[in-house]
Amino acid sequence: MSQTTSPNAASQGKNGRAGSLPRQEDTQPEQKIWWWYRLTLPPEVPGYLDLTFAQRESIRRARLLSAISFFVLLVDLLLIPASLFTANRYVPYVCSFALVAIIISIIANRTNNVTFASFLLVGALELALLSIVVTTIPFDVGNLPLYDLLIIVELFAASLLPAPYIFLTALFNSLFVITEVLLQKMSAGLATPALYAYLQNPFHAVLVRPVALQIVVGVMSFLWVRSTSQAIVRADRAEMVAQLEHELAQQKEELEEGIRQLLQTHIDVSNGNFDARTPLTRDHTLWPLANALNTLLTRFQRASKAEQEIQRFQKMIPVLFNAIQAAEQSGKPLPILPRTSSPIDTLLSCLSGRKITMPHPPDASSRN
Repeated sequence: MSQTTSPNAASQGKNGRAGSLPRQEDTQPEQKIWWWYRLTLPPEVPGYLDLTFAQRESIRRARLLSAISFFVLLVDLLLIPASLFTANRYVPYVCSFALVAIIISIIANRTNNVTFASFLLVGALELALLSIVVTTIPFDVGNLPLYDLLIIVELFAASLLPAPYIFLTALFNSLFVITEVLLQKMSAGLATPALYAYLQNPFHAVLVRPVALQIVVGVMSFLWVRSTSQAIVRADRAEMVAQLEHELAQQKEELEEGIRQLLQTHIDVSNGNFDARTPLTRDHTLWPLANALNTLLTRFQRASKAEQEIQRFQKMIPVLFNAIQAAEQSGKPLPILPRTSSPIDTLLSCLSGRKITMPHPPDASSRN
């Protein structure tokens, strides 16, 4: 990357913490605190900031589904004994069905099937509320608020499902309410006399409250979900930018330290320390350059030692030659010659103290 970032600006982590970015434990503190999260959430994924936006959004939805399922389960467990005293004998069965669906949804969420768990929970709640309305016969004026309870499903859909499903839920609930009211208006046995008389009012006056409530809640929920989704996307981008700035700052510091060590190695070699090497490891960015420099210095050191040996050898040749000539002329043994710390020392050890006898050329008479 060609972009550079100042260390001070890049080292500022999220939430104002300098020099660090939020870890997964920081972004998911409840998973460490609340036992319900540890029981119902998927296994923790290491490297939270390295995940894609879709993966992090799935983790966020899983946490939200876990929290919602806890309270829905608690409410349903309280409703089961209370439903035994209601006039509608089907309510306990509906609550039991909802309990099974909630448990399956929790298991699916635990196994990382977040989308299936969300649809199952919303669909089970929708089916439970519709079942209670349909099985309430005869339907009385006091039962009309049951239509209003259908907005709970919209709120669940807004929290757990993609935004378009909010309108689908609101449309389905509105059509259900319209169909149910039409059937009660046309069939006197489905409604009590009081409700039947109430339904004789203009049709739009009867439906204005339940249908308008569905529409208003659906639109407001959609706007809220869209605004929240945009905020999450902006926050994710800001988090990624902060992470990149942090990585760039670390990379800059690493490069500066590597360059300093390379420069120090050059200075040491220039000062005559041929044993100097760059102490960079393989995981460093400048490792190829440091490795090439160290290899060059090793070869240069070997060549320098070989050159020094050759120079000592060249200096010793005249000394040895003069010593041999002097010993030959005087007839005395060779003196102890100085050592050169080179391979020629072996030869000098053999010659030291020996007499040099040069063969005389044969006479002319001997040749005849």
